[in-house]
Amino acid sequence: NSWIHWDQAQRDRGSMIREMWMRQTMLAAGQPAAGHGRYVHLYLNGLYWGVYEMHERQDANHYAAYFGGEPHQYAATNGLTAVDGHITRPLTPVSKIVDSGDWERTQEVLDIDNHIRFNIVHQYGGNQDFKPDGNWRAAGGGTANAPWQFYMWDSERVLESTRVRPTQMTDILGMLRDLNKNEEYRIRYADTIHEILF
Repeated sequence: NSWIHWDQAQRDRGSMIREMWMRQTMLAAGQPAAGHGRYVHLYLNGLYWGVYEMHERQDANHYAAYFGGEPHQYAATNGLTAVDGHITRPLTPVSKIVDSGDWERTQEVLDIDNHIRFNIVHQYGGNQDFKPDGNWRAAGGGTANAPWQFYMWDSERVLESTRVRPTQMTDILGMLRDLNKNEEYRIRYADTIHEILF
């Protein structure tokens, strides 16, 4: 949503705060790798191009910078498109493990606390542009077998109205449905809602 977009509706929403708000909310919710950023004035060859939001790109380099190891040890996606690592069907193995109901193994392949906060923030913001194939990022797995984390990306269609709810459930990969079958997960979800919203 920018002030110079061809679509009038996007220009009307061009406050330049919503996307940054999503990442800052994840940071405030205890997710140190959520993606730091700042606003900048951009000049190219002395010509002013306006205000931009500059922020970290959550990929394998980002994951390694925050959690150790080397970037080549991790995989990363932009939605369901691989951006790092040798993966042809990103997150499918994770979804299958979650679907199996093996709670111990699920906790090894999925950062549970991150996944909970990611979903709560999207639900709270009422994201209107949240979809399985894009507008979010994830990193983990790889040869390091690191737990996958989810990140905000292209999430400016939030906080548009106090009455607006997401056009679709935030369960982008069908994992939330399976995770909700686990009592420990449900309790952690409820505890996290209480922690960050109250």
